[in-house]
Amino acid sequence: MASEVSDKIKQARQEAGLTQEELATISGVARSLIARYETGVHQPTASNFLKLLNSCKSKTPSYCPPWEMTTSTTVAGSLIKALEVSGSHGGLGVVREWVNEFWRTPNWARPDIIDPEPHLFEERWDALLAGVAEHLAFRGRLRVPRWTMSSSRFLDYGWWVVDLEGLHGVVMRDTPPALMSRNVFLDRGSLESI
Repeated sequence: MASEVSDKIKQARQEAGLTQEELATISGVARSLIARYETGVHQPTASNFLKLLNSCKSKTPSYCPPWEMTTSTTVAGSLIKALEVSGSHGGLGVVREWVNEFWRTPNWARPDIIDPEPHLFEERWDALLAGVAEHLAFRGRLRVPRWTMSSSRFLDYGWWVVDLEGLHGVVMRDTPPALMSRNVFLDRGSLESI
């Protein structure tokens, strides 16, 4: 029972003129897995899908960038850099891109974006990442990642990410429950897809 994903893998391999064995050697993905992916018996993880397509040097589909997928782990590293360079505004831009990538990614690959546990680096942003991951899981009808429930991912005080004092009431009203339960207040509009 082949799918769009299995067809893309097989097509990319054939266009590159590779056998399954050659692709396995180049990509580091077992030949038996490649065979199961191509026949649609198994769905690849997002990282295996990207490895195979990139190994074939084929043009990747629009929902899969040619670099490593942005996960909750990699977004934490990007956040640290963005906060150093441009403060909260830059941090929100990084989180916004992560959210947008989640929605551009096919359903079967979305858990790969939110499941990896990011390293803790700053309590407010740690809580924000956990709240966004939980909210995305809820909206995408996925299992909520276990790491989001850690006590270190909740604040003991209120944090308005965009501090517009006169609008606190409106922002509280428009904050998704997964963020509000962590005392993180950010209206949905601040993150396009949330």
